[in-house]
Amino acid sequence: MSSNKKKVLFIDDNPMSIEIYKASLKGSSTFECIFCNTPEKAMKVICEQKISGIITDLVMPNINGIDLLNAINEHQNQCFKILITGSTSLDTIVHIVNKVGIDHILIKPIQVELSELKNIINKYIELQSPEVAIAS
Repeated sequence: MSSNKKKVLFIDDNPMSIEIYKASLKGSSTFECIFCNTPEKAMKVICEQKISGIITDLVMPNINGIDLLNAINEHQNQCFKILITGSTSLDTIVHIVNKVGIDHILIKPIQVELSELKNIINKYIELQSPEVAIAS
């Protein structure tokens, strides 16, 4: 894969979800996907590589998505963060957004077409790209 591609890290303990993400995001020309099935593996990746974005499930064994994102913020707080959750409680969602600085939330079952997920990721990658300076 091209070294110019931004890296997006997916964390989900459900193997079926990982396979769905892999299939739907295959062939992206603007970003490279890295998949981890445990928060521990994700932290290892975060410590070793520059990541542009994180997409994580909220409920996982050993550490939940909020605690994982708090830990990630200590290493790479400039990446965009998308949280996948089954919770539809507005209070819970507001708490999550305020606590960790989530950029986007996807409710399970994911209500966007998975092909639309590429567009969501590309939007956040574009927001990270430095603007071209205008000569005066």
